[in-house]
Amino acid sequence: MPSNHPDLAVSHLNFAACYEKMGDYTTALKALKNAYQIQQKAFEE
Repeated sequence: MPSNHPDLAVSHLNFAACYEKMGDYTTALKALKNAYQIQQKAFEE
């Protein structure tokens, strides 16, 4: 699976939700940024 596959973005969104529920907002934000970057790359092609 390529590193910009949309399914990976979904995984990062799920990680972000988990981190947010645990109160780790810094890591949640990083996961959200990763998801956003993957989606940008995936849909610009």
